[in-house]
Amino acid sequence: MSVLTTTQAAAAERRLAIGWLIWKDPNRIIETAAQLKEAGTTIECQLGGGSMAPAIPKDSSLRVQMADANIYRLGDIVAFARETGVFVHRVVHEGLSGRASGFLLTQGDGCFYPDPPVSFENILGMVTEFKYGDSWQVAGKSAPASSRIMTLPAKALRILTVAMLRMDVRLAQATARSFPAVFGFDKSQQKVGRID
Repeated sequence: MSVLTTTQAAAAERRLAIGWLIWKDPNRIIETAAQLKEAGTTIECQLGGGSMAPAIPKDSSLRVQMADANIYRLGDIVAFARETGVFVHRVVHEGLSGRASGFLLTQGDGCFYPDPPVSFENILGMVTEFKYGDSWQVAGKSAPASSRIMTLPAKALRILTVAMLRMDVRLAQATARSFPAVFGFDKSQQKVGRID
């Protein structure tokens, strides 16, 4: 059993308060995240979906280190906001030049297709640790081989999305948004349940 110091307890309360404050509104999340990034704040949240399993099991608690998007690399697990909420997926492509600059392509370890490109400003931070059970564990930089759905069609979808991203971000977003309708909605997409 661990005993929290007064400073640790205060930091935990602060993370809880920040999470509850911003959770309900994606625009507020992005605005607040910009301020938290400057301070290098860590927030905690509860994972709701299972698309990152087994790397991060469903219903795990997460620690997200708020930071500028230019530090994220292939394999990092990031939290990001979009119209339908906050999601947690792995970076599978970095848009480094041209029209793709300023965007990341993400995908859940257990998802068949990638997400629409995510702009740097919508990236909230990097998942550094997760807690499933009693102890915190470091979030891995690469997906376990057993979890990544990388069939030939899945690889083709990622390659197609990356090619579209290099041509036009809107085209890549439209392409990736069409995947659930074409291939069936993946109910395990990694939406964060709440931020604590």
